[in-house]
Amino acid sequence: GTITCNRTGLYHFEGTISFIAAGGTNTQVAKGFINYQIGNSTPITLESNLLQKILAESNTYERTNSFQMTRYLTAGQTIKFIARFT
Repeated sequence: GTITCNRTGLYHFEGTISFIAAGGTNTQVAKGFINYQIGNSTPITLESNLLQKILAESNTYERTNSFQMTRYLTAGQTIKFIARFT
């Protein structure tokens, strides 16, 4: 999601993200990432390789990760957190 800061100062963010993957008929490698983006800047990887396992048919894998960070933001700036698979 995206958060808009209403005051200038230090902001502390923390959260938990769960990744669940299920294998199909083809073997594959799944990797999970948590990125954040301040304003229109390039997204920055906060956590990577959260989920990395070779998946086979009828195989599932679940992993839960917590993250935390503190950043100085100015009033009106936005910060977005993005969870994704590759």
